[in-house]
Amino acid sequence: MPTSAGPVRYVWAAARIAIGWVFLWAFLDKLFGWGFATPAAKAWINGGSPTTGFLNALGGAGTTFGLGRIWAATPLVRRFPILK
Repeated sequence: MPTSAGPVRYVWAAARIAIGWVFLWAFLDKLFGWGFATPAAKAWINGGSPTTGFLNALGGAGTTFGLGRIWAATPLVRRFPILK
């Protein structure tokens, strides 16, 4: 089985690195609040929750039957705020 696919391997490698960078940037922005999508006041290190807005948005009528708000209100999440 030949393993040299030429430039296709480099395209896939670049795509993997680019996608990885997107997820790393999103995580670091939520962690430090660099201002791209998360203001510094709502950063995780300043006491903000990286998923509260997402979980509360799941509670709308007809979308997952409010499971996001149910999860955010569980005793486990209230006891360990890092799970929010």
